[in-house]
Amino acid sequence: MATTEERLIVREDSNKGSAPVAAGVKIPGGTLVFAIAAGFATNVVNAGANTLLGVAHNTADNAGGANGDEIIEFWRREKFQFTLAGVTQADLNKKVYAIDNDTLTLTAANHTYVGTIAEIVDGNTVMVDLDPLAQ
Repeated sequence: MATTEERLIVREDSNKGSAPVAAGVKIPGGTLVFAIAAGFATNVVNAGANTLLGVAHNTADNAGGANGDEIIEFWRREKFQFTLAGVTQADLNKKVYAIDNDTLTLTAANHTYVGTIAEIVDGNTVMVDLDPLAQ
């Protein structure tokens, strides 16, 4: 039934997120953050099995902790600068994949989809438009 009274609206910025960190994992700020199947955050690609969450806003050190002892905050959708060796202007708007938490490739096999190249900064640097929701 429709309301005729004001109601409290709960709102969050959909560009920001957070997740509990997997046991034994340290995620450095500014690196890619992934989710394992159990839903905990990690900085490991795992041959493409883990899905992208975003880029870490801060460092979360759970190296000595159990699953969920630390929380990582991350940005989900923005453009971020990454190294991508040998990139050319012809690579603009191509899909990029993570090899690890800070290394990208144009090769999809055994890697995790990250987003598309939004800008070529130079022959080894790109701006990537993250797309974690497209997985």
